[in-house]
Amino acid sequence: MAADKFVMSRDGEDILVEKNFAQLVCLAGKFAGLSTTLLDTQAILADLSGTQAKPSEIRTILNLRDAYHYAMSLQYISEVSFAALLKINLLVIGAGASGAGQIRVQPVVVPLTDMMYQPAIPDETQVKREFSDLVQSEATTTDKAITLLLWLSRAQLFLDGNKRTAMIAANALMFADQRGLLVVPEKELAEYMQRLQQYNKNGDATNLKRWLYDNAVFGF
Repeated sequence: MAADKFVMSRDGEDILVEKNFAQLVCLAGKFAGLSTTLLDTQAILADLSGTQAKPSEIRTILNLRDAYHYAMSLQYISEVSFAALLKINLLVIGAGASGAGQIRVQPVVVPLTDMMYQPAIPDETQVKREFSDLVQSEATTTDKAITLLLWLSRAQLFLDGNKRTAMIAANALMFADQRGLLVVPEKELAEYMQRLQQYNKNGDATNLKRWLYDNAVFGF
């Protein structure tokens, strides 16, 4: 079990999030394939003109903003519920998108470098229980957040937005318990995606959890 790296005050956590909010949104957008820069993201969030972002990219950024705002509103671990997870996905991909905020009932295929990974169609009762067991476990909050990130990324519970939903839901735990931020720096994204592909293949999260703990947990 990974120890919590940071134990922060509510004010400290709020300051950390406020100072890094545009970066959080920008980096989550990379999981949707966005090419928007941090400056683009800052301009979109501030409703400034001049950005070269496409309308679809602006919409994705604003959806991520809304999802993060909702995640930050959850003040206690107990509020990071399965219903909250569904709402995060709804906000991430937009209320009008097919399957938004709903556990998928059809197959999906995830392309990997040398194979196709097809996760099982989730059983909602089972995944709801697995989610609750994870969040209510005796593990540290940081360990729970990393485990949740990887479980959601691999299980592909939703039709779209799984990695974005996973990152925001994991940070909802970090926010609620003032344990800092869980975010993969841009310079480490390629390494993370490579390691995530390996995890999708073999289901062994041990090395990736350690890598995330060492490279993606921030605070003061």
